[in-house]
Amino acid sequence: MTSEDLLAISQLLDVKLETHILPRLRNIEDGYVPACERHKKGIGQLDSMQADIAVMKNVLMKHGDKLRRFA
Repeated sequence: MTSEDLLAISQLLDVKLETHILPRLRNIEDGYVPACERHKKGIGQLDSMQADIAVMKNVLMKHGDKLRRFA
């Protein structure tokens, strides 16, 4: 290959990178950032729900014990 061939290949790759790959990467980034924020919020909600469930389990067990005493 000549240096002209290599230059032509390089220019083609530059055009492909700028016109095809970079816009796709921007689209991926635009979707990723909001999704990441939603996941962060969801983790907090999950932690809160797990704590609520633990409390409910405890209350249900105590109520179950009380009901068994009446039976």
